[in-house]
Amino acid sequence: MLNDLPYNFTVEAMKDNSAASVTLDGRPHTEGADSSNSNRNVHLDAIGLFNTSVGDPKYDATTAQLVNVREQTPGHGKACEDCPDPSGRISSWTASAVELVLNAPSCGNHFVRHDSDGPLGIKIPGGYVCGGGGSHYEVTFIPTFTVHVKGVPETTPIQTRSIKAAWGSVSTMDLPLDWTSAVVKLSYDDNFDKAETIIVIRKAVPTATSATFDVKVESNNMYISAR
Repeated sequence: MLNDLPYNFTVEAMKDNSAASVTLDGRPHTEGADSSNSNRNVHLDAIGLFNTSVGDPKYDATTAQLVNVREQTPGHGKACEDCPDPSGRISSWTASAVELVLNAPSCGNHFVRHDSDGPLGIKIPGGYVCGGGGSHYEVTFIPTFTVHVKGVPETTPIQTRSIKAAWGSVSTMDLPLDWTSAVVKLSYDDNFDKAETIIVIRKAVPTATSATFDVKVESNNMYISAR
């Protein structure tokens, strides 16, 4: 004999676990250019940067994302005031990477003119010889990351409910206001056939479907439609 209520749903509402991820600063990171490497376009991915500037094994580096980059006072120098200026800056950054552009030009031996003021407003020619040479520029920044803590679940259960349903029925239940996701598990048994299905629905995308049932959430009310 067929079971009139073959759909046995278990709904576990979850919320984000605030202990699962942290926000933290890395150590200051410096990239530079000089006469031996005068033009640099530097790409630093967030995971690699996290490993070099934090490198703590209790965090899952593969989940590291940048949330801020604070540039510090640069270091720079050149052979003389008349030589071309070196430069460097963070050209852009996203959650996944930092981009830098650096340039450290060289200049040759040359005369630098410096006139001085004489009597009656007369300019007295003068100057000095610059021996030329290279330049340097260093960009230092402090990266800030969010990253998951190893071994800590991203969500935590806040409510579990069970619902029995018939074919073609629509079951409803209220979800807690602070839910962020829900795991809906179906154990189907009509006394002849058995099956299990699990789907996950998220507040950000409040609809989900499977071969045997559909789920949607509106205003924290969940609707489960059995096929």
